[in-house]
Amino acid sequence: MGEQVERDPSGVPFEQVRSFALRLGNSGYPHMKLRLTRTDGNTRYVFSVDAHDMVLHAPPGSPDAAALDALKKENARIARCIVECWHAQQVRTEHDRLREMIRQAKDGRL
Repeated sequence: MGEQVERDPSGVPFEQVRSFALRLGNSGYPHMKLRLTRTDGNTRYVFSVDAHDMVLHAPPGSPDAAALDALKKENARIARCIVECWHAQQVRTEHDRLREMIRQAKDGRL
């Protein structure tokens, strides 16, 4: 895989990689990523959108606070649209996996 694909953890053999991320960006933010995460004993993948903006902070009232808030809201909107499209195509997402885990916990299977 090329340098544009990030592995987590990095530097381990393919079989030991827990997730892969591809930096796709969007029109207002170049750091948004598509993430593929292994689940179910490494036999299946789930898709997720990583806006990669949670680490960004601006003090309330600072000149950057409103713009950063707007950026995060737009990233969240884009991520929701992507996940909705995946669901329409029956692509298994991180949200689906979390729902499965909640169901299993309620049923005492986890």
